[in-house]
Amino acid sequence: MKPELTATAEHIRLALGNCKARLTADQANNLRDQLASQLRLYLEQPSSEVKKNQKKLSRLEPLAQALAQLESRQLQSLLLTYPKHHLVALIRYARAQLPGVSEQIFAQLSKRAADQVSEELALRGPVPLHQLLPALEALEGPLSKEGLLFGTQLKARDYLQRLAQLPANRLKQLLQKLPPKAVEQLLAIAQQLDTPEIAAFCKEALKPGAQPPASKLDENQIRLVMALVSRELKKLKESDRWSSSHA
Repeated sequence: MKPELTATAEHIRLALGNCKARLTADQANNLRDQLASQLRLYLEQPSSEVKKNQKKLSRLEPLAQALAQLESRQLQSLLLTYPKHHLVALIRYARAQLPGVSEQIFAQLSKRAADQVSEELALRGPVPLHQLLPALEALEGPLSKEGLLFGTQLKARDYLQRLAQLPANRLKQLLQKLPPKAVEQLLAIAQQLDTPEIAAFCKEALKPGAQPPASKLDENQIRLVMALVSRELKKLKESDRWSSSHA
């Protein structure tokens, strides 16, 4: 069975047996971009790398979807801090997957910026996955400023909230086990993720004059600090069990 294609000035008609579709020019362009992007992806990368990137894309897609939850004021604020060199890739993706979001983004751009982006979109072909992934990843920081957390940040906040439920003496004991630098970083994370209970305990544990890092910790730094905290807490629990069994 061969596909049939009929093109007019306004529409493209596709038919494969009983399955038929009528696409507008924009829909056809989006379909072309997606097919070209997928073809380039599979031609340029080994299968193991393709699977790895597809998995990463699945993890990052909720970041783009979250843009639809933002009010106009929040989206405008986000775009002020979002890296401009990723904007075309983000809008290209949104046009194909989240048309409403791409329209919202354009509505927040100045006429000059919107014209520039439109020109780049017209000139550039499909966005390769290796350019799309960092464009989506770059949303995490701006979204967190608007109160939307994902991935490592969300898991870290949930973990800190559980830590805050520990008895005060146990939490102080845990912080005493951590190196001073780790406590400073934990304070920065607590402030960054809005967990004031943990921040207060960290400040109390630090020596006078100690300060958290001036810049926000990235995802990898947060992951390392939380892993250290988790290990030390596990050691404390194991020590408790040993003491109880030998009492």
